[in-house]
Amino acid sequence: MFPLSVCLCKHVKRLKNRTEILVLQHPSEVKAAKGTVRLLELVLSHIRVYVGEQPEHFLEARTRCQQKDRQVGLLYPSAQSRALEQHTELTNQPIDTLVVIDGTWRKASKILHCNPWLNHLPAWHFDSAPSSRYQRSAKRSDSLSTLEAVSYGLQLVEEFDPTPLLTLLDNRQQKLSGQRPD
Repeated sequence: MFPLSVCLCKHVKRLKNRTEILVLQHPSEVKAAKGTVRLLELVLSHIRVYVGEQPEHFLEARTRCQQKDRQVGLLYPSAQSRALEQHTELTNQPIDTLVVIDGTWRKASKILHCNPWLNHLPAWHFDSAPSSRYQRSAKRSDSLSTLEAVSYGLQLVEEFDPTPLLTLLDNRQQKLSGQRPD
């Protein structure tokens, strides 16, 4: 999926995640050179990506989230969200599906606004996320790339080692910046 000059094949290690990841991706992110969802798709075994902005773009994702046997969580900070670090103390149901919105804060907010069904999902945020390794121009100091947010989220809801994902991110950034990768 990448030009040979930035090929990452030797750094890709497939990982089995129990928690399904549903990514609602803004269309402008699909071909973004620094986008991290493509990296997640290369590594994670249970991930689905839905591209769009309006409710009709996310019909399948909505249907999956509304299945009675699913414990779904929306990873998005809000006044109603709770700290994912405390999810085991706050609920006795493990999260088996984590919904993540991929886009700038403004675009993610628009997806949330255009899809009121998301407001009915239990929302989670991070209280003590690791510092971002992702090179970007985000204005918020607590910003994480989608890959970093998913990595940390999986680390919190299941026994998941994020090292292979973060190593892949580091190598991709080094290649894009012209540095010599590991």
